[in-house]
Amino acid sequence: MTSPREAAGLTSPRQAAARALARLPSDHTGAVVVSGRDPGLAAGFVDAAPARAILAPSPASRLAVAAGAAMAGRPTLAVLDQVHGVAAGPWDLGGPLVVLTDALAVAGAAHRAGTRVFQPAWATDVEPLLRAALARARPCCLFVHSGNSGDRPAGVEAPQTRRPRVLAEGETATVVTSGRLAAPVAAAAVSLAKRGVAVTVLELAALPAAGFPPEDADAGLLIGGPPRGAGHPLHGRSDLRWVAAPAAGADAVADVLLGALRATARPGPVDQQE
Repeated sequence: MTSPREAAGLTSPRQAAARALARLPSDHTGAVVVSGRDPGLAAGFVDAAPARAILAPSPASRLAVAAGAAMAGRPTLAVLDQVHGVAAGPWDLGGPLVVLTDALAVAGAAHRAGTRVFQPAWATDVEPLLRAALARARPCCLFVHSGNSGDRPAGVEAPQTRRPRVLAEGETATVVTSGRLAAPVAAAAVSLAKRGVAVTVLELAALPAAGFPPEDADAGLLIGGPPRGAGHPLHGRSDLRWVAAPAAGADAVADVLLGALRATARPGPVDQQE
């Protein structure tokens, strides 16, 4: 039976990635995909272009085979979905290589090895991030979580890989989020604004090399003082601190934000909330 969500055409980033890979043979004629014997996310690609699909049993061998194809100049995706044993790599990767995964442990291992990690907030972020990843000359990892199903809200721009995406603007504080927490944080900002607490919410589709690894982004937020300057640059901001947040509804996230803001706030609207 089709659920109301499926009937509306809404998908998770993971489902959107599977659909994007099924279209990839026609959208990107030079791409190669390396996956396991069970192709998982890459099943649609393997069915559509078996000659450009390479099956390698272990995660480490997939990375090694994909790295070789990428070094030869072919845009290559290594699909590591729900697998174990990749923490040790090999992560000495080169060339136009995208590691596509729905496993947080894989994204964390890639980040610790110095590989740039992209992650969508909404399902409709997946295709532009996949295009950006394939266009890179250096390796990266695209982590497609299973939460935050659906389209990004009206008025929210496409994901940005070189700067934060602004989801809300306010002068009380700066909140930095990424991945599956972005949608509830954006909704929480709307709720807080109605209560007189206006915060700037910045979403990172590309995680920085240090300070906000995928595991932290999946479980919490960075919160700091008021935004600084046009475009809300984050470079050099030493006031941002990590706060755990539930991957729940907007009200629960709003309560977390209010508690964190009260802990460090100067007298103002935050202190006046009941």
